[in-house]
Amino acid sequence: MKRNVIISAIIVLLATIWLGYGILSGKSTPATHDTLETIKERSSQLSDDTPPVTVRVRASSAQEQQRIVTLRGRTQNKRTVVVRAEVTGKVENTQIERGDLVEQGQPLCILEKREYEAREREAIDRLEEAKLIYEGRLRLESKNFNSESEIASAKAVVTAAERQVTESQANLERTVIRAPFDGYVEVLHAFEGDLLAPNSPCVTLLDLDPMMVVAQVQEDVIHDLKLGQLAHASLPSGKEIEGEITFLGRDAEMSTRTFTLEVSVPNPSYEIRSGLTAKLDVPVRAFRAHKINASLFSLDDLGQFGVRIVDPANKVRFYPVSIVREDEDGVWVAGLPSEITLITVGHRFVTDGQSVEVVYESEATGSI
Repeated sequence: MKRNVIISAIIVLLATIWLGYGILSGKSTPATHDTLETIKERSSQLSDDTPPVTVRVRASSAQEQQRIVTLRGRTQNKRTVVVRAEVTGKVENTQIERGDLVEQGQPLCILEKREYEAREREAIDRLEEAKLIYEGRLRLESKNFNSESEIASAKAVVTAAERQVTESQANLERTVIRAPFDGYVEVLHAFEGDLLAPNSPCVTLLDLDPMMVVAQVQEDVIHDLKLGQLAHASLPSGKEIEGEITFLGRDAEMSTRTFTLEVSVPNPSYEIRSGLTAKLDVPVRAFRAHKINASLFSLDDLGQFGVRIVDPANKVRFYPVSIVREDEDGVWVAGLPSEITLITVGHRFVTDGQSVEVVYESEATGSI
């Protein structure tokens, strides 16, 4: 038993000596790590020591370009009016069919007139009677046989009779329901033999000239647009139309934070239908821009969207850009100097500030 205690004590002593030796020798000191600045300096020194990478480039000059705002909208007729009867009557005949083009003032529905013609004759006869009585009162006044009140009463009867004549003539005219404007008959509500009351519909009439193109504009674009500005629209059929901005909303729609825009397009032949999808292009501010291939875009260390160019010292420079317009064969971008040397091959393998050797596309004989 005593021997086991002695052996245990010796083991503990040896373990203590081993741990103490590790601490005294400094092996427990935590390792230090390089800072970002140290890594960048080391990378820069390594870059300076390595031979320059060869990249293919081309010279590019900025050109004046118009920024185009593209919106999605729809065609919408200027107004839709349900033309209604103003008096009671049976439809004698209709002068139009559904789908007809009508002119302002053209008859649409004609009601029976006999009753209204009789009322007009009655009102005219009563007016003649009232005038005779009034004139008789005036003659008796000259002989002092009538008072002023009797004469005033006779005059009021004449005025009332004149009003009845005017009303009867107006009601007779209302038996012919006419088109309030040039338009297209979309719906025919009344047919021969129908009995119409005041406010009963006769036809639904569309005003198609001018045609409106309506779209919603984002809040970051609305201030670039102005009334009277020209806009172009493409319809699903491929037809191109053009008009002026006639309305810009001032109250944003709460759900989308967009403003209503209306473009007025001449449509004298009524070829443009209402409710069609329309792609609307509105030219806004002009920019100095370069045209590049979309494959040349890249991101920098901060995640900015841009392109890489070579400066006069043959060092790579990254420039953030904004897209002005997209064409079928390239993209117009702003944010670059007027004259640049654009990297077209190798831009993904170089970093900002790196020295490179350039080969212009016009001089290149093979791949890099």
